Amino acid sequence: MVFIKKRVLIVDDDEHSRTVFDGLLKSLGFETIFASDGKDAIELLALDPRFDLIVTDVIMPHMTGFDFTRTLKELPGTYGIPVIGASAYPDWFKTIDKRDLVVDGFIVKPVEREAFMKEVDGVLMRKQGRLIADRRTRRSPLPPFCHERRQGAAQPDKSVDHG
Repeated sequence: MVFIKKRVLIVDDDEHSRTVFDGLLKSLGFETIFASDGKDAIELLALDPRFDLIVTDVIMPHMTGFDFTRTLKELPGTYGIPVIGASAYPDWFKTIDKRDLVVDGFIVKPVEREAFMKEVDGVLMRKQGRLIADRRTRRSPLPPFCHERRQGAAQPDKSVDHG
């Protein structure tokens, strides 16, 4: 069996925070890649959007974590990547309009190992649940181009009793 590590993009302007997140995520078996701010992360994602999770600081220069995630949702190939926001200012988090949130989870800095692991696990489980639900609600498991091929194919005779 081939094991493919899940990829996590860590977006934080603080090197110490990136190191902490890196250590925690690697201890869980994740592959990590860094961006020092939202603009760098957008450029990186435009080149390669294959990430399983993004952990982003909320307050950064050039582009806040929330502005980054709003922009992220518009990039091709990034739909469905869950995002955990992080901030050393939990009181600030309480003051924002929750409708403006575009993150799937939130963690307070300094990061406590157990709380962070619980948040990562919860966000990834919800993502998995959404993927399963999406598969169940599709009208057909076949991609659209398969329907085009099938339209010209002979249809089985439903009047024949096979039984």
